[in-house]
Amino acid sequence: MFERGWFWVIAFDNNKLSSNPLCSVGLTLDERRYPKPTDISPEEDFYRHAARFPDVARQYEGAKPAREWVSTPRLQYSSSHTVGDRWCLLAHAAGFIDPLFSRGLSNTAEAVNSLSWRLIRAVKDDDFSAERFEYVDRLQQRLLDHNDELVNAAFISWCDYDLWTAVFRAWASGTNAGSYRLSKAITEFAKDGRDEHFMALEEPPHLGLYWPDHDGFAKFFESMVSQCDLVEQDMLSPRQAADNIYTQLREADFVPKHFGFAERGQRFINPTPMRFIKTVRWAMREGDPKLRGLIINNAKEALKARVKGQKLY
Repeated sequence: MFERGWFWVIAFDNNKLSSNPLCSVGLTLDERRYPKPTDISPEEDFYRHAARFPDVARQYEGAKPAREWVSTPRLQYSSSHTVGDRWCLLAHAAGFIDPLFSRGLSNTAEAVNSLSWRLIRAVKDDDFSAERFEYVDRLQQRLLDHNDELVNAAFISWCDYDLWTAVFRAWASGTNAGSYRLSKAITEFAKDGRDEHFMALEEPPHLGLYWPDHDGFAKFFESMVSQCDLVEQDMLSPRQAADNIYTQLREADFVPKHFGFAERGQRFINPTPMRFIKTVRWAMREGDPKLRGLIINNAKEALKARVKGQKLY
């Protein structure tokens, strides 16, 4: 990552059973800072930016394209409506922001989860009117809105490493809790097979957020976005914004301690078994009640998996 842009390399042979030697290579830029050139090829434009960073340039030495290089103008787009009578747009057909946080897969999963049971009922009733799928549209629009806010905050934060680490931790802490929320529903479903556990996830107060049913996290996310907006407007220094976000991370009882989210000096978020035990102890004594329930449930399932010799992802 660099100021207003980022590279990616996604290997397709990162497993001993993989047979594809190719990898995905890309670069996205803020077009306000880097207007799309018209006098050079996409390949030349890519290597022009790569040459600015010796480590990046070395990584691409000797690379051979498997197909023609392509580039595009502005990536962002969204549909004003994602559902209608007998049709529905999902994921990247509905809208797209930037692949930075890989939201495509999770957005698709959330949309399919909310669409599937409604579609089954629509088939039974022979009624595919748009009104029955209003929630699917509202969900997808809010997912796009929040991802837009997050990606914009990230692009702004790359002017200062300390601010970027704060934005990253704000995202990671919410994603962590949101994953636990889904895991809990799966655990309850495994016990009795009732779909209500999944349907209960719908209509949260902060639709589209990673942790959509927690008021404290919603306010924190909004504050993080606002801090970055102030930096963008030159009304706050990046260091001040980072300090403010870290203060909120440290003081919030809904941000797990010991994982590394709130510990500014911890450079890597690596939840080892011992750190997880410390986090569980903290949650029992000091953690937010809603977070406590999620962590305890996940800890129980992790223990069961360990006893059975399974891996828990």
